[in-house]
Amino acid sequence: MACISLKELYESGHVDLKFGGHIEKTDDGDGVYYDLYNKKSELIVCDGEHVEVADKGSNCVVLEAHGGVCTIYLSLEEYSIGVFQQKTPGEKELFSRLSSLKQELLSADAEELHAENIELYLELRKRRVPREDIEKRLPTEYAGFCDEAEFELESEIYLALYCTFNDDNLRHAENSLHRHLSLSADQLHAVNQDFYNEARDMGVTYKDVIKYMPEEYAMFYEKAEQEYTRHQES
Repeated sequence: MACISLKELYESGHVDLKFGGHIEKTDDGDGVYYDLYNKKSELIVCDGEHVEVADKGSNCVVLEAHGGVCTIYLSLEEYSIGVFQQKTPGEKELFSRLSSLKQELLSADAEELHAENIELYLELRKRRVPREDIEKRLPTEYAGFCDEAEFELESEIYLALYCTFNDDNLRHAENSLHRHLSLSADQLHAVNQDFYNEARDMGVTYKDVIKYMPEEYAMFYEKAEQEYTRHQES
């Protein structure tokens, strides 16, 4: 796991990236923000977001963000300045950190801590840890937290499905997702299952799904394929 520092790139003079992309600095009075845009002025990533190294050549490093939805090309110099590797915690460590959920109620940085706990939950789910197993390790009063985190996961899956099998435009995908924000996590999961079924009905094979869908969502599309097959046989 790695994160990209657009601030470091910007301050080192790499405002316009060698292989395309422009970093914009915004100061709204409350804080300073750095965002990376493509030639179409579409937002690619924000400062500090997680990225994965997809390929590393002799003069170029290919990064993927948002579960493979966005691709970033950096020179070796840009990569050395702006990308920082993070140690990937083990499952036991993730559970240990998540168990400190009660600190949110007492912390002055409750909002930031809550966002971190959501990320911990998502990391566990993407490692195929069932929601039920996570819930067993948390106090019962935090069922609402799991609902919120599960909705975040289903939202990510929706964006990945949309960009993979409908329109490879993250902004369009986010606008489409906006229409479903009033749903529960279970309801959005049903929407994702329908989305998956429609793609399969239109000729997308399961091999295509495995090839093009980000592997971190395998826990979704493996079960979605089972559900699709069960429906076809009934």
